[in-house]
Amino acid sequence: MHANTLDKVDIEDLKDRIRFHAEVAWSTTEPAELEAQLVALAERAEWRGNAPRDFIQRVLKKYEWPTEEEDAESFELKSKASPKEREINPLPGKEKPRLQLSTAVMSNSIQGIVQRQTKTVRRHVEIVVSPCSLNTLRTVMLLLFHVHASKHKTFHVFRTNVADLSRSIELDYRMTKDKAEQLLDEMSVTRFRIHKEGRTFRIPATAISDIDDETGAIRLELNSKLEPYLLDLKRNYRTINDCAMKLHSPRSVMFYWYFRSFVGLRNPKHRATKEALYRVAQVDPSMPWRYFDRDVLGPVVEDIKRTTELRVTYKPERNGRTDRKRGKVDSVILNIKEKPDKSFAGRIKSKLAPKPQLKFKEQPNFKLLPEAQLEYD
Repeated sequence: MHANTLDKVDIEDLKDRIRFHAEVAWSTTEPAELEAQLVALAERAEWRGNAPRDFIQRVLKKYEWPTEEEDAESFELKSKASPKEREINPLPGKEKPRLQLSTAVMSNSIQGIVQRQTKTVRRHVEIVVSPCSLNTLRTVMLLLFHVHASKHKTFHVFRTNVADLSRSIELDYRMTKDKAEQLLDEMSVTRFRIHKEGRTFRIPATAISDIDDETGAIRLELNSKLEPYLLDLKRNYRTINDCAMKLHSPRSVMFYWYFRSFVGLRNPKHRATKEALYRVAQVDPSMPWRYFDRDVLGPVVEDIKRTTELRVTYKPERNGRTDRKRGKVDSVILNIKEKPDKSFAGRIKSKLAPKPQLKFKEQPNFKLLPEAQLEYD
């Protein structure tokens, strides 16, 4: 028996990898084959002995495979299936994990995300604190990016662990188990606010949000009541891009969703009432415009312009005119344009990126060839 060469930190990291591999592969792999894969993973990392095998057995006990007695008919169908059919559905009743997309689609009837609201007082104005944390909104978007609106017929259970969830929602650190549980508690009380046919109602965002105390495995599933607003949409919908995961505040995310509902219209200028903007930000309607512009809308627009593909400018409208400096603000004129190339949205330019080539002005004594070579007369 070889002695372990891993320290405690390496072993904990390897355990997370084993848990994640089991979460991803258990629905498409037979028990014996999955156990062999996990043992091989431990041996490649030079974790040997009885400890890894005992840990793998404890991990596998969390999953239930259908037995031949419980599902004899399904297993008989599987044995008769062609290799292509077995590749599509390796285990009867199980679905292959869905890949994360770079865009998500939602109905324009969705106005935003709400949560149990708390209030504070600032400058003698009662202001509703941001509806939920940024990590909660990023987790909601993570679930949306795993939904293919035109192909999927229903939502699926999204399986992950604490380490991978931390990376997926763009954190620079790994959440602790307590922080992950707090995040799932917020997910359980987060709701979509929907306005349709003159009615405003709220639907819980998730049907499942739980974490395994022993393995750290996390399960999340969108509420099936949201399917009419996220699946098989034919018209009146918007798309959101994954650069929204890099926004720096919950209000930036909510305004990004709101601005995306105007993208694609013929006129880039749109009039938005002050009440509509206050409702998106979820602030008190009595908040003075100058504070709202300075503390909410201004920073949000700058964050969206710096991080996403949208280019947004706005002018307050007073008595139907945008050139007035005094008077009550009734509405805001938004100018929303989409940058054609979204591949660089939200990315910070690397210092190692090649510098642009110098541009030479044409002089009388030489000419510039197509290959950018100089040839003297």
